[in-house]
Amino acid sequence: LMTRSGEEWIELFEAAGVPSAPVNPLDRALDNEQVEARRLIREYEYPEVGTVKIVGNPILNRTENGNPDPEPAPLHGGDTEAILRDLLHYKDEQIHTLIHSRVVIAVGSEVSKK
Repeated sequence: LMTRSGEEWIELFEAAGVPSAPVNPLDRALDNEQVEARRLIREYEYPEVGTVKIVGNPILNRTENGNPDPEPAPLHGGDTEAILRDLLHYKDEQIHTLIHSRVVIAVGSEVSKK
């Protein structure tokens, strides 16, 4: 295989009727017109860290409203208080204790400021 370039092998395989396609390194795979057309790479702005690129969902590419951007995922600890309070029914005092004991991380915590 090292005797020819990838492009040469693809041409030979195609001429012989062998199904084939190049295997691209990540940088070439992402720098592709189909990746751009299908909006597979999404950019999100996080105040704490700046721009973050995330791979989109290729299955959700065709929607009536043009494949809108989903909400970005919360930062680590960004939903801690809501989960403890709303899903697990912890009281503010319990949440405060967990945060200050470093059992959980809560980014932007209102309870820990009290």
